[in-house]
Amino acid sequence: MKKLKRTASLLLSFLLILLTLPGVSLALSPADVRADEEGSAHISLTVGETAVVTVDGTQEIAESSGIEFVSAQIIHYTTGVSIPYAATASASQEGWSFDGVSYSADLVLDGDTSTYYLSDGYQKKGDWVTVDVGTVVFSNAVQVSSFKGNYCTGANVQISSDGNYWTTIGTYSGSSSQIKTNIYPFSPPSEGFRYIRVLLSNDAVMNWNLAEISWGKRSNQVFYPDPVSGTVTVDPRPVTEITFTGLAEGTAVYVIGSREYVITVTGAQHVHQWQTVSQTPATCTEEGSLTRTCSVCGLNETETIPALGHDYQDVVTPPTCTEDGYTTHACRRCGSSYTDSFTAAGHVWGEWQTLTEPACETPGLEIRVCANDPSHTETRETAALGHDYRYEVVAPTCTTDGYTQITCTRCGAGERVYSTHALGHDYVTTKVEATCTEGGYRLHTCMRCGSSYQDTVTKPLGHQYLESITEPTCSDPGFTSHTCVRCGSSFTDAPTEPLGHDWGEWQILADPTCTRDGSRIRVCSRDHAHMETEPVPALGHDYHEAFISPTCTEEGYTLHICRRCDSSFKDAFVPASGHQYRQVLAEYPTEHTCGSLLVTCGKCGDSSRISLPFVSSEDYVFSPADASYTWRNDEYGSVSFSLRGDVNGDGTVGLADVSVLFRWHTGQSELTGAAVSRGDMDVSGATDLRDIALLFRWYTGFD
Repeated sequence: MKKLKRTASLLLSFLLILLTLPGVSLALSPADVRADEEGSAHISLTVGETAVVTVDGTQEIAESSGIEFVSAQIIHYTTGVSIPYAATASASQEGWSFDGVSYSADLVLDGDTSTYYLSDGYQKKGDWVTVDVGTVVFSNAVQVSSFKGNYCTGANVQISSDGNYWTTIGTYSGSSSQIKTNIYPFSPPSEGFRYIRVLLSNDAVMNWNLAEISWGKRSNQVFYPDPVSGTVTVDPRPVTEITFTGLAEGTAVYVIGSREYVITVTGAQHVHQWQTVSQTPATCTEEGSLTRTCSVCGLNETETIPALGHDYQDVVTPPTCTEDGYTTHACRRCGSSYTDSFTAAGHVWGEWQTLTEPACETPGLEIRVCANDPSHTETRETAALGHDYRYEVVAPTCTTDGYTQITCTRCGAGERVYSTHALGHDYVTTKVEATCTEGGYRLHTCMRCGSSYQDTVTKPLGHQYLESITEPTCSDPGFTSHTCVRCGSSFTDAPTEPLGHDWGEWQILADPTCTRDGSRIRVCSRDHAHMETEPVPALGHDYHEAFISPTCTEEGYTLHICRRCDSSFKDAFVPASGHQYRQVLAEYPTEHTCGSLLVTCGKCGDSSRISLPFVSSEDYVFSPADASYTWRNDEYGSVSFSLRGDVNGDGTVGLADVSVLFRWHTGQSELTGAAVSRGDMDVSGATDLRDIALLFRWYTGFD
């Protein structure tokens, strides 16, 4: 009773101790869990309720009581880290291709024995097909299948963890008449394996095929292949899972490993709730099974499924040159088959063809092919050629024997035959005298090969120095030189400072000009070879000014001229003044004749005679007010004049002007002074009857 009255904190401490023990995990909710001082786990369940306990390692039930109240279901499994993988396949020979169909190595992983890898060439010892699983696996069996026809005549089946070191787990050979499958059970190595290889152990004059390479588990003579891609578990560790299920009211005790579990069940009897756990389908020859378990109490039941029997399909294979024809009766479900045979047909051989040329010591190989079936071939050897030797004589040297080298021109095989001994050295001795820094010796040199050695070595002589003093100059220091009279080796010491320059006065070398620098020089009094020069700045221009007045046609300006050189420039430009013409009408124009105008410049005297057009030209402007004509010119200005003989002022000279002038002269009408002046035809200053006659004659064409 004292234990039951312990404080809640003490019970909680026991529970925490139990749950934190290494390798124990509980998934018990909603069951009630208690712990006592001895470390036993107390679990409370109702009927039909379950509690799951997981512990590390592989554990079994050591003791039990009250199993009618509580069932215990134990599951062992492995847990770890899952990583993805995908298998690949490769082959030493390319897969054969024909009519768009490729028989490549990856077909050994497609799970179909009717598709297969077929080599492109004949079988050769050492050829292989390899599968890289993509990860390390711990399978205990490998299965190899081949299709009928061009079959593998002999091979080793091997596994490897790294692709370099291989372990043979069996041998394999195919069949020309049927699909052949071999299973190779083995104990996997502790490190597992990743690579599977089928390695040919024979040569054969035909291609070879492989239909499938798979790996997996073998149990009770049945092979269960692993998938070619998926995930695998690494760093595996075993785990035990115990499921306690309440069956009826009461208490049960289970001892699992080193721990005791006390389970108390309350509530009514439960009804089984079945769930399928695993199902093995029946095959043609073996029974199947169905396993189910109660989801409430964990009870397991297994039911047997009868074998199905074979479902055969017939395939007729005609006879070949060397093999009987037959009918294959193959089961559609399992691939099991048997055959019925009949007579072979025989070969029809073609011409012999060279496969391998003969060598000096090895025979050649020829082949011929059956016309009925190109996969049927026959080979024969051709005789070896024998060696074709070439002889090369090598003379002896001082240190090596002479010999004759015998070499085959075809294969390079040969041997070396020694015939003369080494000659030995033929030395010539030369005496080398000692120097200041190196000892003397006798040098012995072979006249044939140049090999040499020394002996009778003497000590170096040492230096014998002679001193020489070099005085300082303006820029260089002085010093004392010590030179060996035998070898010329030298060194200096006792340095003195340079004297520096003693400059004289500056002398002009080149006078400066207005625009170019001059130069000057000074010389050191200690050493006339030491000179120093510097520039003398240019003088610049010294300008005086002169004003040039403008003319009628040329502009004026100010001219600046340098007093030292001929440099000059112009500025302050004044425009040309232009002509000022005076006009003199030399000849008056008429309606039928041109006139002329004399123009003279009043400033420069320039003059020109300008031709005036007929007064009927559009170049004139007529003014009725004063009966005058005006001619304008952009260069010479304008000139106005009246038309002589135009008495009535209408701008023309005609019979009307003769009549008006006659009437004025006879006193019959009045005229203005300007009109009278226009009637002065002879330009006499007076208008009279003569002018009337001249005007009439001009009009009638007499003048």
